[in-house]
Amino acid sequence: MKPKPVTKIKAIPWLLAFVALLLVAVPASSDAQVPIKLWHSYRGAEREALDRLAQEFTKQNPNWPVEPLAVPYDAFANKLTSAIPRGHGPDVFIAAHERLGDWALAGLLAPLPADETFDAFFDTTVEALTWDETKYGYPLAFKSLALFVRDDLLKGDVPKTTDELIQTCEGLAKEGLQGKSTNPCIAWEAGSFYHHGPWLFGFGGGVFDSDGNPVLNRPENQDSLQFISDLTNKGFLPQEPTSALVTQLFEEGHTPMAINGPWFIGELSPDL
Repeated sequence: MKPKPVTKIKAIPWLLAFVALLLVAVPASSDAQVPIKLWHSYRGAEREALDRLAQEFTKQNPNWPVEPLAVPYDAFANKLTSAIPRGHGPDVFIAAHERLGDWALAGLLAPLPADETFDAFFDTTVEALTWDETKYGYPLAFKSLALFVRDDLLKGDVPKTTDELIQTCEGLAKEGLQGKSTNPCIAWEAGSFYHHGPWLFGFGGGVFDSDGNPVLNRPENQDSLQFISDLTNKGFLPQEPTSALVTQLFEEGHTPMAINGPWFIGELSPDL
């Protein structure tokens, strides 16, 4: 059964950065090889596509063989910060840009020349990869979250508001999903700020005030967190959902709805 058309929800576009870590030396001769270590956290079809691109690049540039390494997303940032200072990290890696400032201040990133290469990208995506007027990465993509729905499990209209979401979950709890009332009605990585962004800003919250100062203890932020807490306590949202758990619950039919990005499609079975 095909999922219903993806229903977009209000979300922050998220930039996926291609960030240079080390300046790779040019081969001294045409026969010399300089492997390029590429780290990423792709899974499923995205990982397969990246591997094919790496093989194609290596075929066209035999002196620069690309060596991709898939690192679990939950361990990705810690592995970078521990490996790079010891000289065991990648030459380039693919990651979201939210840690760019910390990585730049720690000296983990190599600055990039501000040349015409960046003219091909949207200004906002380049700004997101710029720290202290220095560019540290090339934009790869910017994405939005969406609501994925299995129409073989959810009968009726797709919820469009928080009130409708709660009503839908309450109905599923009474009827039982596949005969099990304990199954959650929706799943997403609730512990991820990126995934929480739509709720935070939807409730009128934010991170900074009008002067650019961080202010987290505002009532609207608390309301957004209370909403998630209530969903979890009622069993509508799973406890401590990881990316892998969200995929498993949705694919195995234990939840009819999931909130995730477009990469989610590559993690699902084509037969779903």
